[in-house]
Amino acid sequence: MATNTSTLPAWLTRWGQDARTSFLTLAVLAALPLLSPLLPDAGPAGALRFAVEEGRGRNPLWWIDLRQANTGYYESLMSDSSDPSVKSNALLSRAWALPESPHFYKFHPYRIYTGEPNIKAAVTGEGPVSTNSLGLFDVEHTLAHPAGVRRVAVFGDSLTRGWGVELPSVYPRLIEQDLNRKQATGGGEPFEFINFSESAYLATQLLDVALASAPAYKPDVYMLVLSELAVSPKWSGHIATLVRERRDLKYPFLKQVAGEAGVTPQDSPDEANRKLAPYRLRVLRTVVEQIKAQADHDHAGFLIVLISAAEDSHLVRLRFGDTLAMLKDTGVPVVDLLDTFDKVKDIESVRSHWYDAHPNALGHKMLAENFVRKARSEPDAWRVLAGQP
Repeated sequence: MATNTSTLPAWLTRWGQDARTSFLTLAVLAALPLLSPLLPDAGPAGALRFAVEEGRGRNPLWWIDLRQANTGYYESLMSDSSDPSVKSNALLSRAWALPESPHFYKFHPYRIYTGEPNIKAAVTGEGPVSTNSLGLFDVEHTLAHPAGVRRVAVFGDSLTRGWGVELPSVYPRLIEQDLNRKQATGGGEPFEFINFSESAYLATQLLDVALASAPAYKPDVYMLVLSELAVSPKWSGHIATLVRERRDLKYPFLKQVAGEAGVTPQDSPDEANRKLAPYRLRVLRTVVEQIKAQADHDHAGFLIVLISAAEDSHLVRLRFGDTLAMLKDTGVPVVDLLDTFDKVKDIESVRSHWYDAHPNALGHKMLAENFVRKARSEPDAWRVLAGQP
């Protein structure tokens, strides 16, 4: 027998209508992730596709915005606890809490922070963290170059540092092991990869690592690893922080750019980023040119690696945009790993957490395998890496 809705209380009728609307909305939202890959890249449908993919948490940079990368993020890395914006939210505090003890970063006048030496810690939201006696998130390395070894200096951000992954499973370590197994049977020098990577380092910080820290180790290869941090809207956060805190920009080209952009200590982070936005490609190109000049001075090779967090390359390449063409124009061999996770059906299976697109141990294994495969198949890259045809 049909219910006569006219006899129902008004609130119950409204509740039924609201429930139907809610169920319909949930059904549409659930279907969007499945339908979005079928949408075109351009036009209103393209905008919808991009919004859906970003909204699913497939953007590895989303947490940097939550941590307010340019308004206390760097400083929070050196503090006892998470910054106030995160601590006020219980979920984010549990997910992104930095170590309460001990500190594993120390102050640096230009880079803002570097790793403390001899750290062994279990970090909430990340897991085991360790540094060597020189503060690198890596195994021990001697300053003296071992005879008969091909030494590779690696510069990257948290993806290459190995956020959320134990040291033996970080992809530079895996690459070293894989190459050395192949070299043992095929001849050639064994490899030693030195990982200089630091969490959240931008291209202007990686430049200083390559020019001020790496040369003491006398590397045979300089390997610059670029993720979306280098090209994201936050690419200039390091410059903005130095200006805001009245620190020395150190490099003449950065002082010139900051002057031309009119960045001042009074600018908000967003205003500083807006002013510096037109200089993104110019700064990145100069970073590449200066590292190449250092490598040439040291009679070393120079290689650029493009890396993605645990997501498909479609979205990543949209974010890189014109950077890809600019890098190819530099003449430096580029090993493109942006397609590493394209064929992964369940992207969360290669993530540190469902909400965190940093690769887990399986993701790092895939990155290492993709690198070795591509480096060996691209003559220019292999010539630089191995020092042989």
